[in-house]
Amino acid sequence: MPLVSCIFNQMQSNGSLPTISEQFATIEPTVITGVDALGRGHDFANLSQALQVLAQFPDIMQMINQQNLAMRIFTSAQIDATGLVKSPEQVAQEQQAMMEQYAAQQGVDAQAQMAVDNNKAQQEQGV
Repeated sequence: MPLVSCIFNQMQSNGSLPTISEQFATIEPTVITGVDALGRGHDFANLSQALQVLAQFPDIMQMINQQNLAMRIFTSAQIDATGLVKSPEQVAQEQQAMMEQYAAQQGVDAQAQMAVDNNKAQQEQGV
């Protein structure tokens, strides 16, 4: 690990890496080789297989934390998920907006139906 530490310190000193705060200073890099290095690809395959099995059980799929699952899939596929997964607040805001839009549409439909009913009643009274 001396080579990694040396390169790390050089990159920090020339500004290629940001300075790490004291809270993270105790983190030590670990070199992973062999089968363990293939772990992310293996995780992706396991997640894919588990999802295929779970898809047959809709009740169980409802219990899965979808956001956590998406993050694990992105991580195992080595994809930076920054900005891809919506926060719970964003999801809640979108659901609220959809409910308001639906309620407004229902109100317009109800008003149109009332106008049709009133028109029919007036025609029947006039006949």
